[in-house]
This record gives sequence, C-alpha cells and structure tokens, in this order.
Amino acid sequence: MAIDRTPRRNVAPTIVSGPGTIVDVAGDSPVLSGADLDFYDDSGEAYILRTSQALGAGGQGTVVLADRAFDGRTYAAKISWQAQSARDRMSRRAVITFLRNLTATHPLGERHFTETHLMPIVASGSITDTVPELGSTTYDVAIMPVCSDALSSRTDVSFEEIRDVILPQTAQALHLLHEHRIVHRDIKPKNLYYLENQLVVGDFGISSVLDEGRDTGTTKIDRRTPGYSPHSSVIQRENDWYSLGYTIWTLYNGGVHPHQALIDADDLSAVLVGKRPVAFVAKRPEHECLGKLIYGLTRASSVDRMGYDDVQRWLDDPQGFTYAESAQPAPRAGYQFEGTLYTDYTKLAEALSANWERGKRHLYTKLLENFFRTHGENDLAVALNDIVEVDRATVKNHDLGLSRAISVIGGDFSTYHWHGTAFGLMGFRAAHDNGRLSRAELLAFVQTGQLSWNAQRAGADPRILDVLQRLEEAASDNEDFAVEAALQMLSPQGASLEGCTTPDQLFAWLCRTPAGFYRRIDDTAFLHRIAGFNAACGRFAQSLEFDRSIKNGAEAVANNVLVLFEKSCANPAAVRRFYELYGPYGHVTWVCRHADYYTATDDDSRALLRKLSGAKTAVTSIENAIQKLGALQTDVIKLQSSLADNPYLAYLGIDQPGSTVKANYSDSYFTGYFAGSEVPRGYARAVADASTAEPAFASELRSDGVERLPSHYANDARDVVERVAGDLKTASQNQRSGRAFFKPVLKILLTVAFVLVVGMFWGYLPMGIPQMNDYFLFYLAEDVFDGLRFAPTTYTSLALIGFITATGASMAPRVAKLVRHVTANATSARIEHLSQRIESEASRFNTNNDALRAWWEKGNPGPIPRICEASRQLERAEENSTGTASSTFCNVLFWVGTATCALSMLAFTMHGSTAAIAHSTTVGGCIPADILQIANVVVALAAYALLARFLPSSKGFPSVCLLCAAPFAMAAVFLFTQLVIALLPVIILLLIILYFLGR
Repeated sequence: MAIDRTPRRNVAPTIVSGPGTIVDVAGDSPVLSGADLDFYDDSGEAYILRTSQALGAGGQGTVVLADRAFDGRTYAAKISWQAQSARDRMSRRAVITFLRNLTATHPLGERHFTETHLMPIVASGSITDTVPELGSTTYDVAIMPVCSDALSSRTDVSFEEIRDVILPQTAQALHLLHEHRIVHRDIKPKNLYYLENQLVVGDFGISSVLDEGRDTGTTKIDRRTPGYSPHSSVIQRENDWYSLGYTIWTLYNGGVHPHQALIDADDLSAVLVGKRPVAFVAKRPEHECLGKLIYGLTRASSVDRMGYDDVQRWLDDPQGFTYAESAQPAPRAGYQFEGTLYTDYTKLAEALSANWERGKRHLYTKLLENFFRTHGENDLAVALNDIVEVDRATVKNHDLGLSRAISVIGGDFSTYHWHGTAFGLMGFRAAHDNGRLSRAELLAFVQTGQLSWNAQRAGADPRILDVLQRLEEAASDNEDFAVEAALQMLSPQGASLEGCTTPDQLFAWLCRTPAGFYRRIDDTAFLHRIAGFNAACGRFAQSLEFDRSIKNGAEAVANNVLVLFEKSCANPAAVRRFYELYGPYGHVTWVCRHADYYTATDDDSRALLRKLSGAKTAVTSIENAIQKLGALQTDVIKLQSSLADNPYLAYLGIDQPGSTVKANYSDSYFTGYFAGSEVPRGYARAVADASTAEPAFASELRSDGVERLPSHYANDARDVVERVAGDLKTASQNQRSGRAFFKPVLKILLTVAFVLVVGMFWGYLPMGIPQMNDYFLFYLAEDVFDGLRFAPTTYTSLALIGFITATGASMAPRVAKLVRHVTANATSARIEHLSQRIESEASRFNTNNDALRAWWEKGNPGPIPRICEASRQLERAEENSTGTASSTFCNVLFWVGTATCALSMLAFTMHGSTAAIAHSTTVGGCIPADILQIANVVVALAAYALLARFLPSSKGFPSVCLLCAAPFAMAAVFLFTQLVIALLPVIILLLIILYFLGR
C-alpha cells in the first residue's frame, strides 16, 4: 500500500522518510509498516489504523489516522512504545484508565473536554505490527479525536488569550489531574491542542500516578523536555506548574523559549539553580503582572513555587497580584570560606574571586562540588565536576576553571571574573589595556569557548553569540587574529584603531601616502590589528581570510589589504583609485601610460610596446585587476629584459648588445625599488612625490633609488667598460699600422694609367673592328661589305663611360682606405683619449663619486647626458682597421657600369656579325639567320651572367675587364663557329679529294 506523505492541515506535523512502505518518524518513535491494521480495544470495538498516514511524531510515539469500523468516523491513534518496567506499565495503565473512565462516566461523555480540558480517550489497547527486516513489535494504542496543534507554532499569542483562555483552561486540566494523583510531567506548547475551539491538554506519554518521593533519576531515561522541567527529577505536582510557567512565557514571547540559547547549548544550570539570566520583558506596562506570575511559577525550589491557588488569585485580579505574596524561600545551608559562612551564593562567588588562589584550591580539591552535592544542589555539583574533571580547557587551566565556577555559583553569567576583577563582555578591552588581563589570558578566554559559554547563559543576542562562536573557532589556528578581533569587539566604545572608527577612516589614515602605506603594512602585528578591526566592523569572514594570507608575502599582503578595504569601505572607489596608482602593480599602470618613454628596434619589441600602450588599466574591481595587471606585469618584465637598462653604459655611450628597447628618458630605467619590485625611476619618483606628507618615507624612497644606482648598475657595467676600453686601445694601435699603405697606392696608379691608355686608343675601335670585318667578310661575300663601312660609334662611347664608371666604383674603397691611412694618427689620438676617459669615469662611479650620480640625485627626468660615444668610436675604428666603406653605392655603380659597357660592346659587335651570319646561312643553307642571331645574343649574355656569379667578391679592376669584354669575346667565338659551319661542305669536299689523291 502506498504511503501518503502529504502533511495534513491543522494537525501535528509529520516527518516521513525511509523505504516505500515504512513510516520512519523523528527521534526514537516507532517504525511502522505502512499497512492498515485492524485494532480492537479492550471492549471489543474495532478500528482500522492507517499507519501509512502519519499525523505527527514524538519521542514516545507516532500518531496516525484511524477509522472506527462501524460508522467510519475518523480519529487519531497514538501508537507508543510499551513501558519497560512493571511500575511504569502500571502507571500508564492507571492514567489511561482514568481518562477512559472520564469519557465513559462524565455527563457530557466524549465532549467532557469542554469542561475538563483534557484530551478524551475513546479507546485503548495494544497492537502488533510487523516490519520487514525489523520483525514484529507490540505497541500501546490510544484512540482520541483529531485536533489541531497550531498553538505550538503560533507567534501571535496575545496577553488576553493567555489570560482568558490558555491559562485558566490549562490550570483547570492540571488541577483535575492532580486531584486524581496524576502528574502530567510534559506540559509545553506542543502538548496543548485546540479541539472544537476549546483548549485541551494532551500527550500523556510520560504521565505518571503520583508516588511520593519517587525519583525519575532512578529510571534509565529521563524523557522530560529541557527548558520546561525543573532540575529536580522527583515526580511531584509542583513540577507541572513550573512547566506551565515557562509554557505561557514562551507563548507570550512569540513562540520562542526565553532560554532557547541555553537549551541549544545544553546548559541550563544557571536556570535550574534559580538564576534568571533572561528577564521577563513586558510588551506593555499592564503586562508586567504576567511576569510576576511566571516568576512565581518557575521558582527553582518546589517549596517556594506557586500552584493552582496562586493562578486563580492572579486570574481574579492580574493587576493587583504581587510576587511578594508567594512563599519565601527557605534558608540555604552555608559554605565556610576563609572564616566566613556564606549562605548567599552570590556573596560566595564574590569571595572566591577576591581570594583567587584560595578559591582555586577549594574548587580543585572538590570541596565546593561536595558541598553542593551534599545539600541537594546536584546541578551545581555536576557543573563544578565538569569544570574540574571533564572540560579539558578548565582541567588544564585552573584560572579559567575558577572564572567559570564563579559564574556558575553566583548565577551571573553576564559578568566575567579574573583575579579579583569583574567585568562584563564589553569590558575585556579595558581589562587588557589596564594590564589586568594579559594577551595570553584573553586568548585563553577565546580559545576555550568561555566567551560564548557565559554569553549563552546570560541570554545574549543570537547574533552576538554567532560572532563569538565564529571568533572562538578561528582562534584555534589564528591566535593573533582572535585576540585583535576580541579586543575590537569587546569594547564599549566599539571598534577603534589609530583613532579611526570606520573602515573608510582607517583606509584614509593607512593610505595617506603610498610610501607610508607600504611601510605600515610591513608590520605583521599591525596587519593582525587591521584584520581584527575590520572583523569588528562587520567583515568577519573577509577579515579572517585576509589574516590567514598575511604569511604569503609582501605582494599578496598588499593586494589582500586593499581587497579587504574595498569590501569594507562605504566608498570603494577611493580604494580602487589607490590600487590603480600605487598598488603592487602600480608600476605596470605607469609603464602602460608611458610606453612612449621607450623606443623599440625590432618588430617583436614594437608589438610589445603597442600592446602595453593600448592596455586598459582602469580598476573596477581589485580582484579582477589583480589578474589583469598580473598578466600585464609579464609583458613589463619582457620589456625590462629587452631594455638597455644600464644608465652608466648610456652615460658613457656604450651600446648594450642584445637589447632591442632603448630608454628615451632617465625615468624609463628600472632603477627604482617599490613594493617588492624593480620599477621605473619615473614611477618611483611619482610615488615619492605623492608621499611628501610623510617626508621621512619619501626621502627614504628617493635615497633608495640613488643608492641602488651605483651598487647595482656600476657592478654590472664594470666588465663592459673594461672590455670597451681594451677594444679602444687595440683600435688605436691598429690605426698607426702603415704596412698596407703603399699597396693600395700602387693599385690606384696602375688602374688610372690603364684607363688613360684605353681612353687614348678607344677612338680606333669604330674603325678597327669594321675594318677587320671588311677584310674578313670581303673574302666571304663582297655584297655585304658596303653595309659595314658606316658602323655607328654611339655604342663605343657608352661602353667607355660604363668601363670608367665600373673601374671607379671598384677603386673607391681603396681610395677611402688611403685617405684613412693619411688621417690615422689623428684618429688614433682621439680613440686613445676616449679610452682613458672611459677608464677614469669607470673608476669614479665605482667609488660613488661620478657626475651621473650627482645628476641622478637631482631627480632630472630628461635623457641621460652622454659624455662620449664609445660604441660609435669603436665602430669607426673597426671600419678603419678592416678597410670597409659604404659599399652599397659602390656596388650599384660597379654593376651599372659593367652592364652598360658589356651591352654596348655587344650591340656594336652585332652589326658586323649580322651580315656574316646571314651569308653563312646562305652558304650553309640549313639554319635561319634570325635564330642564329638570337643564339648569338643568348650566348653572350650567358657568358656575362656566369662571370658575374663566380667573380671574387672584391670586384676589383680585373673583374671589370672580364665583365666588359665577355659579350664581345663570345660574339667573336660564335661568329667563328658559324663561319666554320658555312665552310663545312668545302672542307669535306677537299678532304675527300685529298683522300683519293692520297690513294
């Protein structure tokens, strides 16, 4: 059968779980099968128990629907565990019999509840239910009308409803039970029901027949509800009135027990000994009388406790009722301490505090515990035994144990005692500041849970309890945070640090200068104080998280401090602005905004600078900015590694090899140090300028940048300077070498002479070549001779110009070298002087006495002055020693000249060869003239290209002659070949004739 798990309205709530056919109710309630069970009461009347339809559950049983067989009327059936002992079974049977007889004998029958206000019991008996895997179990069953328990969940019960309905009707029901020697033993809001608009008392699961002197402490389990039962476990009528007192107090209090915090902490010892850690608070002045009644009903001593007659007097005249009319407490037994007999436990607690060491002796020798046990104050005795033997904190720390014991004995949990001094929860700060409570002692209060222990029993606000418990949990591994937070929280003036009372004020003080901010957060103890202050200002979780991060390093601490203030401050924009300018990544923002301070010399570096200059560095959330600027810091580190970053080398004009980024200004160099990072000098100066309100910090920041200049960069520059100085000396010596002077002079003279000779005889070329062609071709074909007598001379002129140009270009480096030899002495002197100056400057900056340091100290932001150009001079010296010149222009002239000369000579030659080729093809008759002409040009140009490819790279005068003559020579060879081909038939005929003549 399926189980209906939908709660019914206006009935006791049901907690259902477990397998599909098992109703598993809360606590130790019976586990039922979910089947419909046939039940017959003692008189034989039949009912059907719907165990799948639970109405409610409790510690003693489960309530399910039941239908009466003969008319189908719906009832509620309570299925309860059977009592274990014979006495308890007899007692329960007597109570059920009384209630059944009341229904049977009362004139109103089942409706007697309208007068008795007791839940009617219409049937009772036992039943056996079988659950798979659990077996069969026999339970007691009581059948009663279905009613509403809405009263237990209401929060709007009025004073008038208590006065007119709840109190008189409940008192009537209890009075009737007590007259028949029955004690209910479990009066509470949950056991008061409404049945047809009448209040009835129900749930008699632990009710008992009065047995004077019987103590439930002898039973195995005491099932009374905490908060509604007095400490005495003796079954007596007075205990029901105690329960009624707290029941009406709870209903008046909006459904919340006045000592709910103590109930949750499972420590009602102060209440049970008669203390009132929470006072009755009347909603209106005329309700004060209800508090008087409640106080009378809830007296710890049953002898002094009010009862039915007192309730009736209050109902007759609530406003005229006085608490003084109740019986006064009997005198207590006295405890002798230091020669005085104390019957007032409050005075005894004060005496123990005033004689601290003797008080510890009385506590830990168990004299106090034994006294209270002897005189029936069992709850006090047990509480003291817990302090002495059970609680590890107080077993070890006797001072803490006595402090707790004094609170227990005196019943004043709102006051803390320590070595004769008493102070409230908000007095810890003053006790610590006045030296009455050491830091270690305050930590002991926090770590052992003493703060919340007292506060719970004093009825502190749940929010305060929550904060104290979180503080105590944090104290296990964050001792400094716990102490600082406690000092800030436990002060009547509220949180205060450095005269600041809000996070915004503290942030303004902390960050009034950037340099001061980093100096202050370098103090770990102060960081714990910041965490404690912010925790007291309402940011407990964030402050605890920050405190745990303190050990992660300077950069992480600065980030987390600012994240904490961003979350704590009412104006987070100020925090974000500070982070953007002066946070751990502030130098990254500065570099991105001053990317034009750097010049890149390769594509990768230019791309890097473009990325930095285009980056968006505005901070909208510090946590997001940490990730974004952290990624950009990687790019800034790349920039720094690519930067020629040594200002000393720039000062001496020495280029650093491998650098692809140059600094345009002195502010570009990463010579500053701030917030744990190397930063640009300009950013360090900006931070120092922003820190002038704290001159000492600003001056320290500036001097740090100056001190790092010689100590760091001078050492890095020393090796480079020594190498450059040595290279300059070598270059100076090479400049004086004259061994290569006469050789270039001789080459130049021979080349000039040859060019002059060629120029003198060049004019004969227009006549000489045609004449040679004339004689040769006249022999072959007289008809082509006329076309060669007028060969043009334009080509020969162009050839001459190209020849002279190429020759000059090839000789230009030699001429330049000759000039440098002439000026070698002067250049050598300059280089030697430069070498000496560099050595002198190097020795000066190694002793911190150089001009650059003085210039640097003045804070000049412009480019670093260059006192010399060491690298430039070294480069020039190397050019002089190797004889290299500006070769690009010379190469262009060389190739243009040789090409012009070669092509002109080829064109000129073609005029003669064309006729010869034409005639040879006529004679040979086998190859067209045009094809031979093209072949001639191709062969000539190929000869030029091959020579250009394989000639020596020096490209001197011999190369010029070869390149210019190559096309002409190849044309002549090609012409000769064609003539041989043309005469080939004649040659073959002659060879045949000679062969036959020879035979």
